Amino acid sequence: MTRAVPPWLAHALRAQRGPVQWSAVARGALGGGPLLLAAVLAGRPTLGVVAAIGAMFAGINDRPGSRRASVGRVGGAALAGGG
Repeated sequence: MTRAVPPWLAHALRAQRGPVQWSAVARGALGGGPLLLAAVLAGRPTLGVVAAIGAMFAGINDRPGSRRASVGRVGGAALAGGG
């Protein structure tokens, strides 16, 4: 029996075409990188990974819109990822 890959997973694994949004790449690196570096230097890398994942989720959920809606999206994602 052959199992099909779910469409959401196939989309994530498919090579994306188009220009790279370097501002988003830099924002992601600057959001999670310093947190992870500080945790590694403090000898607590697992806490740094959790914090960096929270920063990654916050960066993913930062979309155009009102500031009030953005705070809810980014804050909720950061709390869920960091908690």
